[in-house]
Amino acid sequence: MEGGSRDNGQLPPSNQPGSSTHQIDIAPVQPTQPARTRVGRKSTCIAKLTLRNSDKVKILFDNRRFMPIGPNKGISDNWSSYLCFLGRKEPSILICSWKKIPATTKELEKFNVFLCDGDKEIEFSENDVKMQSRFKKKWIAYVGCRWDVFKTNLTTDYIYGDKKDPPYVTDYKFVDKPTWDAFVALRLSPEEKAKRKKAQEIQSHNKCPQRTSRGGYDLLEKKMIEEKIKERQEASEDPTAMIPPPSPPTRHERWKRARISTSGQYTTSEVGLIAEKIDSLEEQQSSGTFQSSGTNDLLAVAIGKPDHPNRVRGVGRGYTVSTYFGKQRNSSGMMSREEFNKTIAEMERKLQMVLSSQAFSGSEPISPAVESGEHDDMITLSLYVNPHSFFLLTLI
Repeated sequence: MEGGSRDNGQLPPSNQPGSSTHQIDIAPVQPTQPARTRVGRKSTCIAKLTLRNSDKVKILFDNRRFMPIGPNKGISDNWSSYLCFLGRKEPSILICSWKKIPATTKELEKFNVFLCDGDKEIEFSENDVKMQSRFKKKWIAYVGCRWDVFKTNLTTDYIYGDKKDPPYVTDYKFVDKPTWDAFVALRLSPEEKAKRKKAQEIQSHNKCPQRTSRGGYDLLEKKMIEEKIKERQEASEDPTAMIPPPSPPTRHERWKRARISTSGQYTTSEVGLIAEKIDSLEEQQSSGTFQSSGTNDLLAVAIGKPDHPNRVRGVGRGYTVSTYFGKQRNSSGMMSREEFNKTIAEMERKLQMVLSSQAFSGSEPISPAVESGEHDDMITLSLYVNPHSFFLLTLI
């Protein structure tokens, strides 16, 4: 759905691009041909955005995920598809890596997209400039990811798959015949075959594949909320009563739902085992025997692995650990009070074992050197811990 079925003309440059992380302008494009009716689910050039000849389209973004929000909902929903459609047309599919594409090609302005703040020219503070850079970096990286997936899909569908007609005949008119012939020869080389096999081996380790649509977790969350509202309406005695909006589904609820196939079964047996752990932890949480905190929430405990710093499971694209859970006050090297107490107890036990052991075989236990007759009682050693600090205090 993100690809294009034909080339709709060159993208006109802009003389004065603005700058903002809250809003973008997409300059109008003069179409060379009228829109054509689509039949079935095929690749599209996003006609709502490409076949425009009037004012610029404005799309708002949030500052946490840099995802489209606000008005122009129909345009915002197609934003990522539009950007990827333009992104796959610019770089050649013969380039082996996104990193080797010139930096001048990997610019939002190259795709006719400009950051702005309404119709005003403004000066940005240092924080705004940093946020602009993050916005561009994030979306250009996403375009690069989809560009790699596009080449993979071409290989899977047209070289090793069932599609016999080349893509320049059926779906992707911007891929000409010479480029496609060179791409096929490149993908059938021994080096590329080895890369393909290695990637397949890595993918085989994915024991918990998800089954979400193109809308991802955002659309899944919307559907789950609508289902909750419908259930409340059906359970209500008064059908005309106002139903309060339900709370959004939790992270582990979305994770489980995303891994249920159309048949109603979990995608793999491993997913089923994790789902059972989640159900068990939910019962413990209700009874008060389990309490989650921060990144160590119910889903992380059930899976047994922490989240990647740049990705968060069950919440969709755009979140990092710091943006979703918030910045942690303590560094990863700090331990909790419970862990600290256990460590102290273990150290005390080991220290007592050392002091009670014999320095030589058959000799007496080690004791402080004391002149005979100076003290009538044996000197004892105890371990004390200051409750207000993490220092060990030993007193003899």
